[in-house]
Amino acid sequence: MKLKDIFKIQEVLDERKTAYDMIEFLEDKRYSQSKETKTKYGDMDITHFIRVFMKNQDGIKKERLEELQYSVNQMLEDIRELKDDE
Repeated sequence: MKLKDIFKIQEVLDERKTAYDMIEFLEDKRYSQSKETKTKYGDMDITHFIRVFMKNQDGIKKERLEELQYSVNQMLEDIRELKDDE
């Protein structure tokens, strides 16, 4: 089931319109490497959207860990230099 269909169902169940920012999000596009084209989030199947989201979250976590590792290495280097200067 596509995201846009899920939001339509939710409108009926909740008896209210979908929030404007969600409607805009459904119109946003992402680049699909496999299809080599841009696809609207609203046209994505819910399962595929969740997989893409999880993959992006893993990438963000990995990037943050690399940043932290770099910072720790820099601090260790600074500490060694300070010790050598004493």
